[in-house]
Amino acid sequence: MDLLREIYGVLEGELRESTISDLAVSFPYTGVLLDRDRLGVCYTVLEGRSAERTPPPGGARGRRADELARLAFSPTGVESSIGVATLSAAADPGEYRRADPLDEVDLRQDDRVCVLGGFPQPYLDRIRAAVAELWVLERPPKISRGVLPDWAVEELAPRCTVLLATGSTIPNKTLERALELSSDARERVVVGPSVPLVPEPFQARGVTALAGVRFTDPHSAMRVVAEGGGTRDLRPYSEKALIRLRG
Repeated sequence: MDLLREIYGVLEGELRESTISDLAVSFPYTGVLLDRDRLGVCYTVLEGRSAERTPPPGGARGRRADELARLAFSPTGVESSIGVATLSAAADPGEYRRADPLDEVDLRQDDRVCVLGGFPQPYLDRIRAAVAELWVLERPPKISRGVLPDWAVEELAPRCTVLLATGSTIPNKTLERALELSSDARERVVVGPSVPLVPEPFQARGVTALAGVRFTDPHSAMRVVAEGGGTRDLRPYSEKALIRLRG
């Protein structure tokens, strides 16, 4: 939770001066569009639901962005996803490279890689072919053959040399613990559209690279989110954004 509060602290001034133009809560992504056409998305966490949703459906437009951003601290999934998407929309990373994270990470034959969250199978195949051991951890009920439950992070993260965490670990509040456990890892990379590109709080926790997205056509991307589109569907309206924090 401290990570999210620090991200909010960096962005608070911008959030206070921004308003919500649109909100879409869909699956797999939630999208928040701010004034001046700034879009942020976040994986929609469905675990934990309050009796009444905040903001009430239909009540987001025109609200101050800092109100929705504080939902990132919520213990309920949808609200947390709305909050993280708002933080991402307000983030301005400045310089970044349009690079693939796997091209940036130095994978070695003796590496033990821990992947948290859903990675595309071609990425997993590429990692598996390059390293000594690969562990893929997911939250139940997404467990399938060859995939371990996310609570295995307590045992495996201290043993890994490379940690690759998807942005979904931010709204579900599991990233900080994984970073603590993997303090000896050579590379710790946070990947995906859900990642708020705010370098300082991540760098302070030993993250070596952030790999998110920037939207080149926010309105088209927002329509994709609202209609239930996934990462692949967002690609025509976005570009990869990689920030190296430590080499």
